[in-house]
Amino acid sequence: MIHYIYTQSAMRQTGLIANEEGFSGYYPALDTLRFLAVFGSFLHHSHLIRFIHGHTFFFVLAAFILTLLAQKEYAKTKQFSFFKFTMRRLLRIVPLYFLLLFVGFVCVPLFFDRAATLPDVIPYLTFTANYIQEPHVFLLAVLWAVSVQEQFYVFIGICFR
Repeated sequence: MIHYIYTQSAMRQTGLIANEEGFSGYYPALDTLRFLAVFGSFLHHSHLIRFIHGHTFFFVLAAFILTLLAQKEYAKTKQFSFFKFTMRRLLRIVPLYFLLLFVGFVCVPLFFDRAATLPDVIPYLTFTANYIQEPHVFLLAVLWAVSVQEQFYVFIGICFR
């Protein structure tokens, strides 16, 4: 019985079962998986180990969390606000994203002597940079992942409507 109570308490604290307000939005156990995904991406891009591709794993984790958050909102309110869901995601990502765009499109060409190969800014402003194929400034090249995430936000929002 004590083991059951302890297990239930631990599961409630990690967000694996509902607490009084519903499901927890934070899963500490996923931090380890996030680290492994980031580390796998690092190994892939550093050319140390080419067969590990952490991006895919990271996208699966993000999809799990976002789907769970959307389900949580629907279970709590019996409706899903596509606008609120999208705005919460954008407000978390857009400030840093546009800072990186500013650095990539303004600061890099301004402060570095060698010519920087810059792509068209439109795909970055429309979150479609994952379709750019030509090589360009590394700082911008990694933002394809943000485009994929934003596209998934729209997809999951449409699915829950």
